[in-house]
Amino acid sequence: MPVEFLTDEQAARYGRYHVPPTPEQLTRFFYLSEQDHAFIAQRRRKRNRLGCAVQLATLRYLGTFLPDPTRVPDAVTHTLADQLDIDPDSLQDYRKRVSTWYEHQELILHHTGTAPFDDRQAFRLIRWLYAQLATGTLRPGVLFDLATAHLVAHKVVLPGVTLLARLVARVRDRAGMRTFEGLSRRLSPEQCDRLDQLLTLPSGASRTPLDTLRTP
Repeated sequence: MPVEFLTDEQAARYGRYHVPPTPEQLTRFFYLSEQDHAFIAQRRRKRNRLGCAVQLATLRYLGTFLPDPTRVPDAVTHTLADQLDIDPDSLQDYRKRVSTWYEHQELILHHTGTAPFDDRQAFRLIRWLYAQLATGTLRPGVLFDLATAHLVAHKVVLPGVTLLARLVARVRDRAGMRTFEGLSRRLSPEQCDRLDQLLTLPSGASRTPLDTLRTP
């Protein structure tokens, strides 16, 4: 299934800190609530408390976890470290046990009520995509961005970029085929003949009638 519709910028920013968060975004996504503080306080070591906070805020902001949760902008680390009264450099010690990253991710999903992208969530997203295409024609790149925002808003972990792009492309192709088949069944034989004539090159002409109609 072709997925070349993604621009380099879309692929680069998907599920990543493409640029540092703005002050407004830091205020919205990276300030911890009382419930967050209580949850994070259950981690024993300072490095684990800061690392858990970074993963928690990253999930809320990006909609997914990073392959290396310590590779975040300095503004993110300092914003969270200040709230926890922890040295920002402690985040580098979070690399000592990779297994801890995944343990924290499971706990964070439960804490935030975020669902993994499984078959059930894929089915729900497909239905949502069909609904968007039923009300208008959307370019695949726009549909991809809308699907990303939809998953984040509904607290579903983002799937891989290739998986989501292929799903969007497949649904869009199928929706287009359904539309074509539905319109074809409504055409009379006379209308079918007139459409066929648009594709027939008249004798001595250099363009078909369809090409002429498409020329401004």
